[in-house]
Amino acid sequence: MGPIIIGHEHSLRLLHRFVSADPTNRYPYVRMLDLSIPCLYACAGEGTSQRIADIIQQSTCLETLFLRYCDFLFSLPDFSKVVAAINALTSLRRIRFNMWNDQVTSIVRHMQSPIRRLEVGDISQVETDDDCIALSRLEPVVGPLAATIEALHLPSVYLHPGSPFQFPRVRSLGIDRSADRPSLDALLRMFPGLSGGSLSIACHVFVDGDPLNEDAEQTLVRSENRDRQVERSWTHLDRLDADPIGLYMLGLRCPVRVLNLRCSPCWTQEPHVVEVLRDTKPCCLRLSAWVSDTRSAFIDSVPPEVAQRMTHLSLNMALLAPSAVSGRSTHQDEFSITALLGRVMHVLKSTRLTHLHVAITTDPAAAKQLWTDFMLEIRVLDLNTWAAQFACALPNLRFIAFTIDPYAAFMYTFARGWRVMRDGAAVPGASSGGPVVELLDYYATRQVLRDEELVL
Repeated sequence: MGPIIIGHEHSLRLLHRFVSADPTNRYPYVRMLDLSIPCLYACAGEGTSQRIADIIQQSTCLETLFLRYCDFLFSLPDFSKVVAAINALTSLRRIRFNMWNDQVTSIVRHMQSPIRRLEVGDISQVETDDDCIALSRLEPVVGPLAATIEALHLPSVYLHPGSPFQFPRVRSLGIDRSADRPSLDALLRMFPGLSGGSLSIACHVFVDGDPLNEDAEQTLVRSENRDRQVERSWTHLDRLDADPIGLYMLGLRCPVRVLNLRCSPCWTQEPHVVEVLRDTKPCCLRLSAWVSDTRSAFIDSVPPEVAQRMTHLSLNMALLAPSAVSGRSTHQDEFSITALLGRVMHVLKSTRLTHLHVAITTDPAAAKQLWTDFMLEIRVLDLNTWAAQFACALPNLRFIAFTIDPYAAFMYTFARGWRVMRDGAAVPGASSGGPVVELLDYYATRQVLRDEELVL
């Protein structure tokens, strides 16, 4: 049985009736339960909490539990029965809360299950100074789970280098926002076993209410973090997801297999991207950037030494209106998709890429004329010819996909992919003079994008 999603009281009643009809044979198949019921509070009838508690209590093989709307759930009459049922379980391995409050604290503190994955969302109901919480305040709560947790996702937190607390088994760490200066020393102390694992972190740094975006300050923080790695460091990371400025200040010196960089249109970040790539030397790069014209420095951000190592690239370029970028020309040709693709192809000639995904998007709400020009060019754009040209320019290329999407929200919905074959291999009647591209269907394209980790 797959994940069971309870979206309203009616589905709760049906599930309770179904599994209770044959509890011996049906409850053992309840392995993942998602309590996603935002409207239950308003229409909950008598016995709602009891039904939820019955299902959880009898599901002795339940491994995953999501509580998505905790504020509604915790307001149910007799919800303490549900809390008792969760605490009594010994089979849970993963639990997710969409928020943190006193009830969540009570559940986590008294759980008997050896939780391996803990995910916590919004902390707005916790009393804090600036919507962030010191990790030390969570230590008494999650401390008893530290010996078993392998994946931890936290909301906005402060990291303190002097904290002696550790999560030695964590192999996957996600931090929605690190509110203080990015301290790599704190991360290395608290998560010593992260080598070979994954890290996702957003560093939005503010000092006295102002963003820490001065080059001198960023360089100072970076230098301090790099010096700390002389004493201790991770050997490598499998995945790293971060913003360029935050990652620049972290100053990581270990190689990364898959690097996901999401750039902001607010600040100039090209130099940071270059340094981050030199530090991490990824094999697979997924870069999201805003570009204002075909001369954007983001396209040249991959240093030569990284280009020779990288085999996979997913490049998502969101077109930015010229008026939104100070000092940029407003010449219409600068927004030509054809010119942009040509520029990308020229820059990537020196790489050893085997898999490439190029996405170009815009936002119809950003600039009406820009969006109109974008739509007009899409109608005459021959992507099959472009796939063949990229295959000729990049000698190691085996797969290429394009997403030319005017609606960034529907990313990858319109992706088209081609398999590249050399010397006419597997193509009846094809000449052996050069590479041949074969258009893949929609499902095959999406499968390759997922398998080769080219989805941002």
